[in-house]
Amino acid sequence: MSERTRQQEKILHDWLDAHCGKKIVSIEIGAGTAIPSVRIARSNNTKSLIRINPAHYNVFKGQNTIPIKMSALSALTEIDKLLS
Repeated sequence: MSERTRQQEKILHDWLDAHCGKKIVSIEIGAGTAIPSVRIARSNNTKSLIRINPAHYNVFKGQNTIPIKMSALSALTEIDKLLS
């Protein structure tokens, strides 16, 4: 593991510790299916995953995943509208 990766993991773990007990959602944007690093990382830290991908959006059914079949910009724009 590189030093940069270690630093990024420390930042993530510090942030998660600071938000312990809060509802956290992971957003995966445009990731394929071959390397599940976001899904693995979130499995221990968050309950839900929003997966934005126009081609491979609905590949993890039943795993607290909300699939969105849209481009990243379109999906994030719509999510922002819903939260505003």
